[in-house]
Amino acid sequence: MDAILSPVRRAAALLGAVLLAACGDSTGSSSLNVSLEGAAERSAEVTVIVTRNGTAVEPSALTLSVQPADAAQVLAPNRLRLLRVGALTVTAQAYGKTKSVRVDVERPPVVVFDRLAD
Repeated sequence: MDAILSPVRRAAALLGAVLLAACGDSTGSSSLNVSLEGAAERSAEVTVIVTRNGTAVEPSALTLSVQPADAAQVLAPNRLRLLRVGALTVTAQAYGKTKSVRVDVERPPVVVFDRLAD
Protein backbone atom coordinates (compact mmCIF):
# COMPACT_ATOMS: atom_id res chain seq x y z
CA MET A 1 0.00 0.00 0.00
CA ASP A 2 2.99 2.35 0.62
CA ALA A 3 4.01 2.07 -3.04
CA ILE A 4 0.83 3.87 -4.12
CA LEU A 5 1.00 7.62 -3.50
CA SER A 6 -2.05 9.66 -2.71
CA PRO A 7 -2.78 12.52 -5.13
CA VAL A 8 -1.48 15.06 -2.58
CA ARG A 9 1.79 13.16 -2.03
CA ARG A 10 2.19 12.64 -5.78
CA ALA A 11 1.79 16.38 -6.36
CA ALA A 12 4.28 17.15 -3.58
CA ALA A 13 6.82 14.72 -5.05
CA LEU A 14 6.38 16.22 -8.53
CA LEU A 15 6.77 19.76 -7.17
CA GLY A 16 9.95 18.72 -5.34
CA ALA A 17 11.39 17.20 -8.52
CA VAL A 18 10.59 20.35 -10.51
CA LEU A 19 12.20 22.59 -7.89
CA LEU A 20 15.34 20.44 -7.79
CA ALA A 21 15.60 20.53 -11.57
CA ALA A 22 15.19 24.31 -11.65
CA CYS A 23 17.64 25.07 -8.85
CA GLY A 24 20.14 22.28 -9.30
CA ASP A 25 20.34 19.62 -6.67
CA SER A 26 22.98 19.45 -3.97
CA THR A 27 24.54 16.24 -5.26
CA GLY A 28 26.98 18.13 -7.47
CA SER A 29 25.18 17.56 -10.76
CA SER A 30 25.44 21.25 -11.66
CA SER A 31 28.90 22.25 -12.77
CA LEU A 32 30.80 25.35 -13.77
CA ASN A 33 32.63 25.83 -17.04
CA VAL A 34 35.33 28.49 -17.34
CA SER A 35 36.83 30.01 -20.49
CA LEU A 36 38.70 33.19 -21.42
CA GLU A 37 37.72 35.66 -24.09
CA GLY A 38 40.58 37.68 -25.52
CA ALA A 39 44.23 37.14 -26.34
CA ALA A 40 46.20 35.30 -23.65
CA GLU A 41 49.15 37.68 -23.98
CA ARG A 42 51.16 39.60 -21.40
CA SER A 43 49.53 42.98 -20.57
CA ALA A 44 46.23 41.98 -22.21
CA GLU A 45 42.87 42.32 -20.51
CA VAL A 46 40.66 39.26 -20.83
CA THR A 47 37.09 38.46 -19.88
CA VAL A 48 36.48 35.29 -17.89
CA ILE A 49 33.31 33.58 -19.08
CA VAL A 50 31.75 31.30 -16.46
CA THR A 51 28.67 29.22 -17.15
CA ARG A 52 26.67 26.86 -14.98
CA ASN A 53 24.65 24.22 -16.80
CA GLY A 54 24.99 26.26 -20.00
CA THR A 55 23.77 29.55 -18.48
CA ALA A 56 26.12 32.50 -17.96
CA VAL A 57 26.94 33.27 -14.33
CA GLU A 58 26.33 36.89 -13.40
CA PRO A 59 29.56 38.72 -12.48
CA SER A 60 28.03 39.69 -9.12
CA ALA A 61 27.83 35.98 -8.18
CA LEU A 62 31.41 35.28 -9.25
CA THR A 63 34.72 35.31 -7.37
CA LEU A 64 38.00 34.90 -9.26
CA SER A 65 41.45 34.07 -7.98
CA VAL A 66 44.74 33.50 -9.78
CA GLN A 67 47.77 31.35 -8.96
CA PRO A 68 50.51 32.47 -8.86
CA ALA A 69 49.00 35.64 -7.45
CA ASP A 70 51.44 37.95 -9.28
CA ALA A 71 50.59 36.48 -12.71
CA ALA A 72 47.37 38.47 -13.19
CA GLN A 73 45.40 41.30 -11.67
CA VAL A 74 41.67 40.93 -11.03
CA LEU A 75 40.11 44.11 -12.46
CA ALA A 76 36.45 43.20 -11.98
CA PRO A 77 34.54 40.05 -11.01
CA ASN A 78 34.93 38.76 -14.58
CA ARG A 79 37.99 40.70 -15.91
CA LEU A 80 41.71 39.99 -15.61
CA ARG A 81 44.87 41.79 -16.71
CA LEU A 82 47.59 39.26 -17.54
CA LEU A 83 50.86 40.49 -16.05
CA ARG A 84 53.52 37.98 -17.07
CA VAL A 85 54.40 35.24 -19.51
CA GLY A 86 53.96 31.64 -18.40
CA ALA A 87 51.34 29.31 -16.99
CA LEU A 88 48.73 30.44 -14.48
CA THR A 89 45.61 28.96 -13.00
CA VAL A 90 42.35 30.90 -12.91
CA THR A 91 39.86 29.67 -10.31
CA ALA A 92 36.21 30.72 -10.44
CA GLN A 93 33.77 30.27 -7.55
CA ALA A 94 30.02 30.70 -7.88
CA TYR A 95 26.97 29.16 -6.20
CA GLY A 96 29.14 27.01 -3.94
CA LYS A 97 30.97 25.45 -6.90
CA THR A 98 34.61 25.88 -7.90
CA LYS A 99 36.29 25.36 -11.26
CA SER A 100 39.89 26.01 -12.30
CA VAL A 101 41.42 26.40 -15.74
CA ARG A 102 45.07 26.58 -16.76
CA VAL A 103 46.08 29.44 -19.04
CA ASP A 104 49.36 29.74 -20.93
CA VAL A 105 50.17 33.44 -21.29
CA GLU A 106 52.41 34.30 -24.21
CA ARG A 107 54.47 37.30 -25.26
CA PRO A 108 52.57 39.74 -27.45
CA PRO A 109 53.74 39.90 -31.06
CA VAL A 110 56.53 42.33 -31.81
CA VAL A 111 55.97 44.76 -34.65
CA VAL A 112 59.09 46.07 -36.38
CA PHE A 113 58.89 49.03 -38.70
CA ASP A 114 61.47 49.21 -41.47
CA ARG A 115 62.04 52.90 -42.15
CA LEU A 116 64.43 52.10 -44.99
CA ALA A 117 61.87 50.18 -47.03
CA ASP A 118 60.83 51.62 -50.41
